[in-house]
Amino acid sequence: MMGRGVSEQQFCYYHAAGRSLAAIEAHRRAVLKAINEVRSFVMLCGAERALGGPRISGLHFAGALPDGWIRNASAPHMAIPNTDTARGLSLAHKMAGLRIPGNAEFSEMIGADALPSTISSFAPVITVNWPSYEKAKDGWVIKCPVGHDGNHATPPDCTQLTRADYERLIVTPSFNLHAFDGDDGLSN
Repeated sequence: MMGRGVSEQQFCYYHAAGRSLAAIEAHRRAVLKAINEVRSFVMLCGAERALGGPRISGLHFAGALPDGWIRNASAPHMAIPNTDTARGLSLAHKMAGLRIPGNAEFSEMIGADALPSTISSFAPVITVNWPSYEKAKDGWVIKCPVGHDGNHATPPDCTQLTRADYERLIVTPSFNLHAFDGDDGLSN
């Protein structure tokens, strides 16, 4: 076997309790705080929305761009701060300070490391998978990737679940991509 792709990654599942549950709650508070900071920045700038991932890449404006912003040549629907101006430089610094915590930050909270998503030495880029959490019918499930050698993180104070237990407990996410369900939106 040359390697496993991301879709074939194996996982161990844990029902969160104690310190792991406290980490999930703290992580969710940090994510909500960061999202509110991004929303405030978007409103301050007069934009419609932020674009990007954990770090904001740019903003989308409905009409003409306000002072301090220019179109991103490689993504024309995105505006970026014009760092050739004092206002744009100030906006760039504010934007750079905005970051939504992800699975890496959560993993640090439970003392877990990332595992490579592939073991192929021929892969041009080896990505990593971090433990994550998902809403369950009776709390939260922590999903830990398993390495090619069988090693995986063991979150503190948790009870291990079988794959069948995980599938029975997990809450199916909404298919409405335009709605923001706090539990679905903060689980990643």
